[in-house]
This record gives sequence, structure tokens and C-alpha cells, in this order.
Amino acid sequence: MLAYAGLDPVINQSGKFNAKRTRMSKRGSKILRYALINAAWNVSLNNDTFKSYYDSKVAQGNSHYSALGHTAHKLVRVIFKLLNDNITFALV
Repeated sequence: MLAYAGLDPVINQSGKFNAKRTRMSKRGSKILRYALINAAWNVSLNNDTFKSYYDSKVAQGNSHYSALGHTAHKLVRVIFKLLNDNITFALV
């Protein structure tokens, strides 16, 4: 599901070289990725769990958009778990 949205990380490596940074692949649906990034921003403003996750990523030195990408990644994992277990999401 992350790959379909284009939120999966791409690791650059060649031979013994391993890049220190990873980037989003952006190979998936642009519209879905845009919707998930916006949803991640809204949920990080309104939900304490996602807000603390976003703030921890910013505190680690990530930029605003990088932290939003991480938050969107977490949001997709939560949505996937909720759909698989038939649980209703409560914004508490």
C-alpha cells in the first residue's frame, strides 16, 4: 500500500557504496500521495499521538515535509491495521 501511494523509501546503493539518506520513491499515485500528506498534516494537528510523532521527527532534524512524509507513512500503517481488524478510528 505504501508503494502504491509512492511513500516507500528508496535506498541508493552501488557496489559497496550505501547512501546515508533515503528518499520517497514517488512512483505511485500522485493524487493519493497528495491526499495522504494532507491527511497527515491535519491528523498531526488534531491527534496527540500523531502530533508527538511529527514533533519527534522535527526534533530529530527532519524538515517539515520530511516529517510529514514520515507521519503519512505512519498514517498508512494505522489505516491498514484498522481496515484489517475492522476497528473504528476515534479521534481522541
